Amino acid sequence: MRKKTDFFFTGSYGVPDVQSEAHLHLLDRHRRLHLIRACEELIVQRYAEDEMKTPMHMSWGQEAAALGVSDAVGVEADFFGTYRSHALYLSRTGDVEGFFGELLGRTGGLSSGVGGSMHLSSPKSGVFNSTAIVGGNIAPAVGAAFANRVRATGRLAVSVFGDGALDTGTFWESINLALLYRAPVLFVCEDNELAVHSGPESRRSWGPSGSLRQALEGLGMPYVREESLNVHRLAERLRGVADGVREAEGPAFVHLSWFRHLEHVGISSDAEAEYRKNDSSTAQRNVDPILISKLYLESLNIPLSEIESVEEANLGEVSVAFETARKSGFLEFAAAKERVFS
Repeated sequence: MRKKTDFFFTGSYGVPDVQSEAHLHLLDRHRRLHLIRACEELIVQRYAEDEMKTPMHMSWGQEAAALGVSDAVGVEADFFGTYRSHALYLSRTGDVEGFFGELLGRTGGLSSGVGGSMHLSSPKSGVFNSTAIVGGNIAPAVGAAFANRVRATGRLAVSVFGDGALDTGTFWESINLALLYRAPVLFVCEDNELAVHSGPESRRSWGPSGSLRQALEGLGMPYVREESLNVHRLAERLRGVADGVREAEGPAFVHLSWFRHLEHVGISSDAEAEYRKNDSSTAQRNVDPILISKLYLESLNIPLSEIESVEEANLGEVSVAFETARKSGFLEFAAAKERVFS
């Protein structure tokens, strides 16, 4: 398996020369972005074989949000994710074999296969939990941030959630406590304007997204809205936000936009469903972060042959990792039972 590289580059990119340090970092970020997609492409290809028993909440289309935030905050951060955390997990760990081991229910997974797709975690990599409870990861992130502040660790806590979590009481209570206790937590909303199948107009009385900004800034919460799906620009722009949270020892809110390319749960497209917007193939290409990244690198004179080479290597790595993960065994029933709490 390829070794993970040091991928937190803090310099100025500009237009890179061939094989310059900036060139290599940009190319490696694209490799890691594409690696997430390659993993999910394999899931789509193999899911019908029924070896992966876990329900799938795919990150297809969300990759740039997860990786951009991950690169922006650096290694000194504790992440708390949702049930749609394939991209988050792979961004922080790069552990393809462990990822597939978990989806296959095998002992090679980080949770020995008992967590599945919705409960990916790797505390040693700063991914403390992924939870299927909407908004359930927000309060623990505030607690972790407060602990980091008291202990003066310099670490951030990052809570990543969908726009459906904005409708929960936990969200607003956590915002209040984070401000009250000056907790260094970054609240990251990955907004696709869908809570399962419901748009914001059918579940909110407080109006469009502008009202959210007014409410948060009225409470004293720094608010950043970022529409870009370019992972490279996103990482650079959010690095300053993360630095500001560390320096101020207080929270900030980042509002990201993305498009859910596949159905809420499963491997198929639901573009024909009436609740979907911009469901044409052309529209989906326009919001595909993999294609956006590739075109951006080409605009900086990085040869297409190099980009395609790292993508091809990803496909090979993912295939080998999946087959290797299949070779690990299953937990004995007694051992599995000990790891399930009721």
